[in-house]
Amino acid sequence: MSNNVTPKVVVFASSIFSQNILMYLMEKKYLVGIILPDPSELGVGAIGVDSLAAQLKNAGIPYQCCCEKKLPLIVEQLDAWQASLGIVATYPHILPPEILDYFGGGRLGIYNVHASNLPDYVGPCPVYWQIRNNEKSAKIVLHRVERQVDSGDIVASHIVEIDPLDTLPSLTNRLAYESCRLVAELLESIDANGCPPK
Repeated sequence: MSNNVTPKVVVFASSIFSQNILMYLMEKKYLVGIILPDPSELGVGAIGVDSLAAQLKNAGIPYQCCCEKKLPLIVEQLDAWQASLGIVATYPHILPPEILDYFGGGRLGIYNVHASNLPDYVGPCPVYWQIRNNEKSAKIVLHRVERQVDSGDIVASHIVEIDPLDTLPSLTNRLAYESCRLVAELLESIDANGCPPK
């Protein structure tokens, strides 16, 4: 990257929705680690975390599982990885102030991938609700993470048409693909300007 700014990216993830993002970051050599939620806290959602953890282990990618209560302590792991940029992609827990402060303190920030035209469909399961409500299109956005959930400034977005025959998996797959493009746009902006978009 130009301007001597090479992001060291940590991804907060819980499913293979983040797979395209992870592959892109690995290819560009930006990925330094992944934070996964503790599967024992997720019920049926644990299957996605277990699957992702197995893939990461097989690929030799560093990751850390953390229960929600101990998330403030994950700052030590972020320091060990020398993380400078955070990406949240389907992470089920609200990040505590300690993590937000870590990425705000002279680092490149932390950004969330959200599958709706914010402020519409805030919170979990936005893809399901957009299909259920017969929306004609969905928007995937990348926004800054702030203390108030899904409220930060949007730095990149793409519209994805919803086909009448779309299912939750088919639309989710297309949105996951687009999410990788948003992360690439963010990193290109950092490359061009030496800092994240304002």
